[in-house]
Amino acid sequence: MKKLIYFSSVILLISCGDENAEKINQMTLALEDLKTENIKVINESVKKDSMINAYALYVNEIHQNLDLITTEQGLINTLRQKGELGKMATESEVIDNIKTISDLMAKNASRVARLKKDLKNANIEMDEFEKMIITITEEVAIKNQEIYRLEEELANIDGAYQELFVVLDEKQELIDQQVAEINQVWYAIGSSKELKNNGVITKEGGLLGIGRTNKLKADFNHDYFTEINLTDVREIVLGGKSAEMLTAHSSESYTIEGSEGIAEKLIIKDEKDFWSASKYLVIVLK
Repeated sequence: MKKLIYFSSVILLISCGDENAEKINQMTLALEDLKTENIKVINESVKKDSMINAYALYVNEIHQNLDLITTEQGLINTLRQKGELGKMATESEVIDNIKTISDLMAKNASRVARLKKDLKNANIEMDEFEKMIITITEEVAIKNQEIYRLEEELANIDGAYQELFVVLDEKQELIDQQVAEINQVWYAIGSSKELKNNGVITKEGGLLGIGRTNKLKADFNHDYFTEINLTDVREIVLGGKSAEMLTAHSSESYTIEGSEGIAEKLIIKDEKDFWSASKYLVIVLK
């Protein structure tokens, strides 16, 4: 209001014809100073508004993180009250809860530190935000103390918390080993003579050596087979004029591809179906 009155006075003085040039010059300089001051005030106001918006986002994120921590904390407390913390079915869930809490605590610490640093470097008076940062820092510290106490309580429940990671790692290793064993399959490919000489097949039937057929030996030589993981291998190179499959495999689960008169490779379309009847594959090439 004072500035508006002052501007009106300046205009009135300039309009007066009896003012001398020196006073007019002084008024002009004073007007320029006021313009400069107004621009400075406007710029500071814009900068302050921008910083307030940025700080508000940080503060909102911290509050959201605190709410999420409270939720995860509540889930763990529920399991503890039900006496289910010692059950293996809940161990993975507890570990996930704790990891989530840990990540959120780290994010909060980072956001609070950033708020303090930015406010310190701003060179703008923002008393309300300084008080807000102090308050939210205290909230974060209180929540951290609650989590630390919860971790101590978990650590004392039959030592379950301290052993969770070890037990789960051991279980995962066992599961991985069992899956690998389940997915183990073997194959042997070669000419009739080659497979017979290496104890994989035998010839049966026929008359006087004529019309005999290839059969898988009951006590075949396992060492001659190549071991693979059924999830890793979808193609097996053949390279014969024809291929005779001695082991049982669903005809819909594979195809044999190649140019005319040549069986180039075996394509497994459905590995689970292909290996379901037999974990061993024997192909006689001609």
